[in-house]
Amino acid sequence: MPVEIKEYVLGDNKGIIVDCIGYVSGQNIIDTLQSVYADPAFAEHEFWLVERSNCERYDVHPNDIKTIARNDNEAVKKNPKLIKALVSANNLQHGMSRMYSSYLSEDGFEIAMFLDRSEAEEWIVRRLKEINEESRR
Repeated sequence: MPVEIKEYVLGDNKGIIVDCIGYVSGQNIIDTLQSVYADPAFAEHEFWLVERSNCERYDVHPNDIKTIARNDNEAVKKNPKLIKALVSANNLQHGMSRMYSSYLSEDGFEIAMFLDRSEAEEWIVRRLKEINEESRR
């Protein structure tokens, strides 16, 4: 399966890892995300880590990115506190991440882009700690 979804824990934080493996098309991503958003457990996750380092061919087009962002702009209503870390293995993936972020609504998911998974994981833990501290004020 080109896009695998797994429960993932970082410290005390429960999330999902979206692992893109081998050949990945925009439709693979769209189909996978729609199934996740339909799952009631989606509302319980604090973060997503999108890992594309194992992706050998990333066949995602601008119209796919628009569809993904449009679906995410709807899904944020189910889980507005979710944060996303996007790990890119190359310039194409990073550029598509930037395009995706430009299509998100202002009240959409908070995202950050990284070239390194460990930096993404550090950001997730740090950002969720900040969010939890802000909510206690």
